[in-house]
Formats: sequence, structure tokens, C-alpha cells
Amino acid sequence: MFSHRLLLRAAVVLQLAMTIACSNVSAPGGPPNPSSAPTPADAKAFLTDVNAALLKLSVAGSQAGWVAQNFITDDTEALDSRATQAFSDASARFAKDAVRFDKVQLSPDLRRQLDLLKVALVLATPADPKTSEELTQIVSRMRGVYGKGKWCPDPAKPHACHNIDDVTKVLANSRNEPELRREWEGWHTISPPMKKDYARFADLSNQGAKELGFADTGAMWRAKYDMPPDAFAKEVDRLWEQVRPLYLELHAYVRMKLREKYGAAVPEKGPIPAHLLGNIWAQDWSNIYPLVAPARSDAGFSLTDIKQIVQDVEQSKNAPDAMQRVQDLYREKLADTREQLRRLRALEDELEASLTYLEACDSCETEELLGACSCCKRHDCNHKAPELVLGFRV
Repeated sequence: MFSHRLLLRAAVVLQLAMTIACSNVSAPGGPPNPSSAPTPADAKAFLTDVNAALLKLSVAGSQAGWVAQNFITDDTEALDSRATQAFSDASARFAKDAVRFDKVQLSPDLRRQLDLLKVALVLATPADPKTSEELTQIVSRMRGVYGKGKWCPDPAKPHACHNIDDVTKVLANSRNEPELRREWEGWHTISPPMKKDYARFADLSNQGAKELGFADTGAMWRAKYDMPPDAFAKEVDRLWEQVRPLYLELHAYVRMKLREKYGAAVPEKGPIPAHLLGNIWAQDWSNIYPLVAPARSDAGFSLTDIKQIVQDVEQSKNAPDAMQRVQDLYREKLADTREQLRRLRALEDELEASLTYLEACDSCETEELLGACSCCKRHDCNHKAPELVLGFRV
């Protein structure tokens, strides 16, 4: 009954979305009058209607999408596809309608709203209704295939198949290289069936972007940053060159630490095998921090620590037991913190001694400075210099 109610709700929401798409959406602010030039007031009325219509379509699309992703069936996929098409068609139509205000003198806020409207699309559907419907159906179909995707280590045991959540947990927590490789390669069997759909998706989305005046969908995306697409690409390249040395050092360090852990599975040079980076898309390395953290480093209370505290408290049989678990963790952290403070105090003492030593050299004679700072008159040459300045030559 619960799923049926959700499906009914999604259908009602979709009907509302389609009604909006076929009425208000088709000509916000009224149909353009070719006999008179548009005015700032027309632009303001247009944007007011567009914002209201897109808000309703966006909510309807989100509701249909939620149902489709949590109750994956052909019917919910169809509902999601239609809601997606309603929003995409309306957004594309609005973006094209906004062009008629390009030569109107507007206040900065209205001009920026119109500019953002033209570049806000993630997916621009073609003007042809059949092609537009095909594109949105492809998007929903690929979303459904990915959401339903499962990798089965043993096909004879379908109950043991791994979905995206299972794969994510293994890649985040396992430290067994063969298991990680098997999980990574198994999950990547999900995508090949989508290859044909994706190629068609790229063709149709580029067609829609070209109708809006962009070279392709990528150019439409790169136009979102208050500069021309080519300028944005050049700016990204410039920023990348600034951080590239740091990234290469970080990459080399992480590769070295993973090689210490996994041996020959990690090459001495070149890319790091993606299945060893702790993330299903290899885009977030935080899950391997314990493997690559510098010696004697302490990140403090991690999210895992906090979750463990909450779990320990919830599973405790009584209040004293819960408090004991928390106290044990805090004592452990206190010991770690005191050890860090001890090392910092030792470093502080060494820095102070080194500064005192170097400042004393200021009174040395020139010819003595040419020898060694450790032989200044104010120093006992038989006394060992602080480690941080040992062997310094001036």
C-alpha cells in the first residue's frame, strides 16, 4: 500500500507538472509581440513567471525522481522520464525566449538572471518533441540501470550480489588488494550495457546545446562562470599549473605509502590503481587516510570515532557502562595529545636554543665567521651545537 500511495502521488505530481509545462511554461509573461520591442518591464514579468513555473516543475521532478530511485520499476522510470522532460523542455524554451531581451537595457540583477537562465541547464533537450522525448527516456533508462545495478561474486547466490552501497563499503574499508580489485572490476561490469545509450545521449544533448547557441554541451557547462567557455578553460589550465607541483608531490607520496602497503600491485611511477583509493569513483581519498598519514599524526576525533561513541552509548546496557566506554576513548585521546605536546615542547626547546646560538654569532669577527659559526668567541667550541644548526657554515 505504501508504494502504491507513492506511485499515485507521483502520478498526480506529474500531471500537475505536465499541466504547467503545457500552459504557463509555454509563454511566460505572455506571448512575445513581434510588433513592439520588448521593454524592461516585459523582462521583469518574464522572469517572475519563469521563476514560479520552474520552481513547481523542479519540485515535481524531484518528487518523481525520488519515487523512481527508491521504487525502481518500468512505471516509476516512465514517470521520472516525463517529469524530467517537462522540466528540461520548459528550461530550454525559457532559455531560448530569454534571447529576445539581449538588446534591452536592463538593471544588473535582471541581466544576470537572464544570463543565468540561458546557462543554467544541465541538459538541453532538442526542440523536436520526438527527439526531446527520446533524450529524456534515455536519461531515465540509464539512471534506472545504474540504480538497479548489482555485481554478483557468485551468480549461483543472487542473494549475495552487491549493489552500489555494498561496493562502496568494501572499497572504503577493505585493505585486501585482491578483494578490492575484484570488487572494482565487478562493479564496472554494470556500465557496458549503457554504452549505446550514452553515445546517443551525448549526440542528442549536444544537439540541444547547439540550438541554444553553444558549440556543444561541454561549452554550455563551461559558460556558467561569468566568462566565455574558452576563457574558462584557459583559467582552469592556469590554476592547474599553479597547484600541479603540489598535486604531483602529494600523488607521489600517496603512491609510495600505498606501495608500502600493497607491494607490486602499486607501480613505482605513474598512475595509482583506482581500486586502492577507497572510493567507488576514486575521487575522494579520505578513506585511505590511516594508510597514508604521516607518522605520529593525529587527525583528532574522526567521523568514525564520533559514530563509534554514539553507537557505544546506544548499545550500552546502562548509564555507567556507557560513560565508561566514553571515558576509555577520552583517556586514549588524552594520552595521544600529551605525547604530541611533549614532542612540541622538545621542538620548542630546540628552536629556542638554536636561535640563542645563532644570535650569539652576530658578535663574531668577520674572519671567524668565514670559518664556522660553532667557533665564535662567545661559544665553547667543544660544546655540541643544537641539532638544528649543527654544521651551519656562514
